[in-house]
Amino acid sequence: MNLRTSLRIFSAALLLCTCTGCAKNSSGSNATDADHSAAEIDDGAAVPVVPAPADESDERPNDLRAHGAVTGEEAAAAPGEAYLFIADGTYLLSYDGTVDSILSTEAVCVPVSGDGQYTVRVNADTPGSRFAATGDPNAELTASGLSYAAVVIRDAAKTSPDLCITVDAVRVNGKALPLTARSYTFSPDGNDLRANIYSTWDREFPAGAHCPEGPLTGEFGTYNAQIVEPGAFAGWKQVEVAFTVSGTLS
Repeated sequence: MNLRTSLRIFSAALLLCTCTGCAKNSSGSNATDADHSAAEIDDGAAVPVVPAPADESDERPNDLRAHGAVTGEEAAAAPGEAYLFIADGTYLLSYDGTVDSILSTEAVCVPVSGDGQYTVRVNADTPGSRFAATGDPNAELTASGLSYAAVVIRDAAKTSPDLCITVDAVRVNGKALPLTARSYTFSPDGNDLRANIYSTWDREFPAGAHCPEGPLTGEFGTYNAQIVEPGAFAGWKQVEVAFTVSGTLS
């Protein structure tokens, strides 16, 4: 067993342990969306073991390079960078901003340098993702369903706690989805800032939730933790999210 495989087994086991705590805390105020993302997995279920991604070329899409986006064989979000935190209905095909995620191959993380619009993306239709999930870089791989999705800016709560993330558009396989509500910004851990796209665990605004108009408290309304219909993710290969950052210059 090589080091990469050992790390993946450890990461998957750690995720299951974390989610056990999430299930116990689901009625409290300290559980985070990321912690909850796999809370429904059976504690006794076998940990899925997948092979390490194969080596691939270091090609970069020209349009993404022009906008400062960071893509790569296995992309990891650095401090100050935004990424799309997402998990499909099985929790296996996911990206959490680290190279340990199956969908880390060619994931697009983008440095947030100030107010403006940015785009993040994950792609299941890559040789690396297919190999990591199935052991065959040429196999068919389609993600099914949606357990959780959010835009996250790494460590932004430390430097710009009043920064706002407004989700402008969500595209699945290139098709724009209707947004059913507006996103809000919060920090689950005092480090990152996050805007939920789809979360089933939140029923009201967490402490520190805010939007461009100011603080948000109480029950959801115009602003919500679910701003897309999960049925639109019945079968997907690529998800792209455009969002606007404001408040960095105040």
